[in-house]
Amino acid sequence: MADMAKSLELEFVILCVDTWLGSPIHWKTAEYRKELGIEHGYPTIYFEFLRNVIASGCAENILPLPLTSGLASRWLLELSLQADIIYIDADHEALSVYTDMIDYWNLVRPGGVMFGDDYIADWLGVVQAVQKFGAKVSQTPLIFEEKWLFKKGTV
Repeated sequence: MADMAKSLELEFVILCVDTWLGSPIHWKTAEYRKELGIEHGYPTIYFEFLRNVIASGCAENILPLPLTSGLASRWLLELSLQADIIYIDADHEALSVYTDMIDYWNLVRPGGVMFGDDYIADWLGVVQAVQKFGAKVSQTPLIFEEKWLFKKGTV
């Protein structure tokens, strides 16, 4: 996303909200646990993320916010921040995805979009959350490939 925005000569900041502690599947599965890069009992994937950001040449445009999604959404609301685009990538459990969708919808600027991926049978929690959210906001999600998207109406 950052590379594309730069190529279009846009002024932008991508705020990345994550704990960088991994998801339950990372901790439950030895294969995925390796991705955490655990040292002294603590994941190091945050530092891998930072290395990738710096290597991409986008460090001035990407701002990590190492908080839970709930804490971050409350803080961003306090700042009255609004975004044109919000990407949701929760832990894929229905309640977590739905909660993030509700919390972050309040941060989407009128005319902006909220989207995510993994809208597939393998991730039933995502599908359930997207359908429930769609019913709440009286919208049918736009689905393309395994991505879902909601557009906020203009005021």
